[in-house]
Amino acid sequence: MEELAYTIKNKRGDDITYTIVEYGSKDTFDFMPNGETVRRVAKQKGSWVQISGADTDQEILDELGGFIDQHNQQKAEH
Repeated sequence: MEELAYTIKNKRGDDITYTIVEYGSKDTFDFMPNGETVRRVAKQKGSWVQISGADTDQEILDELGGFIDQHNQQKAEH
């Protein structure tokens, strides 16, 4: 299990910190915006798709997924 934090500005300019938890699969992770309810995302056919939890904008899913992809690539290089 690995826990990460990633901060994004929302459309109003407020910082939202996402706690991201990977449980061993690089193609699935859980996230919580500002400590709210848990949501789950999975990579399906190369795209990040939310599979549970309160609805999240696709652009947020894409940004979080890109962060996870980059993180996993850096881990593989080391």
